[in-house]
Amino acid sequence: MRQAVARRSRRKLALIVTLSLVGALAGMWQLGVPDDAPTANPTLAAYPQDSEESSAPTQTPPSSTSPSPSSAGTRSPSTSPSPSSSGTRSPSTSPSPSTKHPAAGSARGVTIAAVGDMVCDPVNPGGDDDGNGKGPRQCQQKAVADQVAAHHPDAFLTLGDNQYVDGTLAAFRTGYAPTFGRLLDITHPAPGNHEYHDGRGAGYFGYFGSRAGSPDKGYYSYDLGGWHLVALNSNCTDVACETGSAQERWLRADLAAHPASCTLAYWHHPRWSHGQHGDIADVAPLMQALYDAKAEIVLNGHDHNYERFTPRSPDGSADPNGVREFVVGTGGRSLRAATSGSGTEVIDSDSFGALFLTLTPHGYRWSFGATNGTGFTDSGSATCH
Repeated sequence: MRQAVARRSRRKLALIVTLSLVGALAGMWQLGVPDDAPTANPTLAAYPQDSEESSAPTQTPPSSTSPSPSSAGTRSPSTSPSPSSSGTRSPSTSPSPSTKHPAAGSARGVTIAAVGDMVCDPVNPGGDDDGNGKGPRQCQQKAVADQVAAHHPDAFLTLGDNQYVDGTLAAFRTGYAPTFGRLLDITHPAPGNHEYHDGRGAGYFGYFGSRAGSPDKGYYSYDLGGWHLVALNSNCTDVACETGSAQERWLRADLAAHPASCTLAYWHHPRWSHGQHGDIADVAPLMQALYDAKAEIVLNGHDHNYERFTPRSPDGSADPNGVREFVVGTGGRSLRAATSGSGTEVIDSDSFGALFLTLTPHGYRWSFGATNGTGFTDSGSATCH
């Protein structure tokens, strides 16, 4: 009897001790784990979250060293000029040319290069009245082509007299192709009078193909970065330019059908110029149509110098709401004397080089820099009407 009672007492004591140990252990665990400790989430573990310290590589877009524009002035020479507030510029690191035009409203804008009066005849470089093709003021087309290519524009606009002397297809293939031909995929040409030495532009249209428009017209339009661009044919004895002509009526209809905030047109013969050839009255109806449509810019060649005009009305008077004309006949063939005159803002007759324009949704910046070491430059900016 006594033994049975003792056994029950020992069991009861063992149970009490066991329960005490379990309670103590539970208390220790509670002290070691915070109440807000996170629990494992298998979904988050399967899809790691973004982190600045992520081991995955991050790609950054190409940067551009193109600085902001400044008012007109002279700067040190550069092979790829653009506007600069400091008077100098570094080579551009803009993306390579592409035939796909940037979308309207692109934050960086689009860059175009433009120049005319370009490539000497590959067989007879002095085959006109412009010298023998030798010396620093003649046949510098390669330097200008190198400048344009180095700048990586989105589009290249030729301003006529692209290939001397007669613009034959053979001359284009052996003269133009090795220099400016590398830009063909982004080229939007306009014809000059030398192109029409060869059977109404047969060599020109044969080389550029559909890029030059219909061979019986030579004028066309397209959109680029929110701007509307129009290439016209100023060989008015071959393709009429007068009021009521097919070209002038087409131009007015095209402008009405494309009421862009900003419009640019280009052709060979300048309405106004203080170079060798001077003003060309035949193209006045084209300028009138552009003025009526509130166009911003007209680009021309023909005279072998650089000249920038103040915005003007069709009668030549200063007009802040008028069209600004640039003459850029500095593509390499030769340079000729020019002097400042009515409406001239800047003029230079000693420098080869292309004009670069950055077209933004509401304005533009321009820049010109010599390729032949003269140090001449011009830059600035303006807003669209």
